[in-house]
Amino acid sequence: MLISSISGNYLTGILLFGTIGLFTLGIARSRGFFHYRSYTNIPFSLAQLLGVFAIYLCMTLLGLPILITLSKLIYSLIEPKTPFPAFYLSWLQLFIIMVTFFLIRAILSSQNKTIWKHIWKKQSPSLSQDIGMGILTWVISFPVVIAVGQLFDFILYLFFHLETYEQVAVRYLKKSIYSPSQLIPALIMITLAAPIIEELLFRGCLQSYLKRYMKKNLAIIFSSICFSAFHFSFSQGIGNISLLFSLFVFALFLGFIYERQGSLFASISLHMALNIVSVARILLSPME
Repeated sequence: MLISSISGNYLTGILLFGTIGLFTLGIARSRGFFHYRSYTNIPFSLAQLLGVFAIYLCMTLLGLPILITLSKLIYSLIEPKTPFPAFYLSWLQLFIIMVTFFLIRAILSSQNKTIWKHIWKKQSPSLSQDIGMGILTWVISFPVVIAVGQLFDFILYLFFHLETYEQVAVRYLKKSIYSPSQLIPALIMITLAAPIIEELLFRGCLQSYLKRYMKKNLAIIFSSICFSAFHFSFSQGIGNISLLFSLFVFALFLGFIYERQGSLFASISLHMALNIVSVARILLSPME
């Protein structure tokens, strides 16, 4: 009975969200939503692309641990009898993201001043329209992404009897939920900093570079694969399968709306909308 109940829940979710997703996609297609505008390709070099990702990896894999170690050392000298506050770690992470953002801007602006501007906004409609289209794309994409996630959750349950797993970001938020000093930087990180830096890396930089050598659709697909692979985590175990496939589908919409609007603000708005809704679901759901 339990197996039948769980299977029924998955199938209900797949059918419900799949039907809604097909409906929203059909309406969007009939209204001419899925078309691109023509924009001049950004003169993006391989050296700049590698430099951007090198900065991000160095800051997250080396800069953050070094900063944390130094902060703990300084704190131990000032307050030798007091443990290092956990909420400092969240603020240090946020600080590293901010520094990374400005370093990326510096490397992209060093040779060609127009690259940074064109990454963010080409000859597109107003900023409000970009944001509005990003939110509209969330309405269209959300049921599709949920249906794909439910489908692979069902597959994992059938073959591996896996019922629950959590994404790294979800665990990070749940650990912070009972401490305002930790929750505030966690919310800023998930709903604002992560969408900005990830869209800058994968849509603004990687997708823009790939477009020089392949068609837009292929560039979107390849950048989406890289984006989903970026979220792989050994701690998520076999649950990576469901998460990566649903993130890949979501990334296709991110890549599309970036090309459609010619604006990073559109894809950031879409990314933020998904993260904000996900955060709200966690904060409003009963905690274990």
